Amino acid sequence: MAPALKAAKLENANLSGANLRDANLMGKVFKDAQLSNVASIEGTDFTDVSSLISESAEYIGSIASGNHPETFRQTALTLRNISASDPAACDVDQD
Repeated sequence: MAPALKAAKLENANLSGANLRDANLMGKVFKDAQLSNVASIEGTDFTDVSSLISESAEYIGSIASGNHPETFRQTALTLRNISASDPAACDVDQD
């Protein structure tokens, strides 16, 4: 994980327009974070992220693509078991 993201606190973060390509976000807490207009999540690993709001979960699920270059996990598959702050986020269809 990039050093800047490894220690980053992402609660309440506004990541609109951010390029998270190939980011390793494993275990991050996204409580009240805004990811609804992220520019790219290609190759991002979201394994064990939590507290993702449903609007953000829907959006990133719709643009999920690629595999993380180090963990080799498919981005869409890492979103399947997200822990959401809003139960509707768990209903994101990744197929």
